[in-house]
Amino acid sequence: MTETPEQIAAAKKNRTFSKRLIVGNIIAAWLILFGSLLTNEVQGLITHVFSFVTVLIGIYTGIGHMDFRKVVEATERASERMKG
Repeated sequence: MTETPEQIAAAKKNRTFSKRLIVGNIIAAWLILFGSLLTNEVQGLITHVFSFVTVLIGIYTGIGHMDFRKVVEATERASERMKG
């Protein structure tokens, strides 16, 4: 069964798990970074934490791009069906 653009948009509004997962991981990374700063155990950790945060944001953006592409494809298919 092919979903309509409205169904896809409604499902997308309910997708908060990945947002919460990314935010939670970024908060954890910053807490680890600040904790290591307070205990003077920073040697090399800063690079890893910033890399981790960058990778998480990149993954989230990439998944969002794929979701958006699916919505655009569904919208195009629906408009073609309406025309023809």
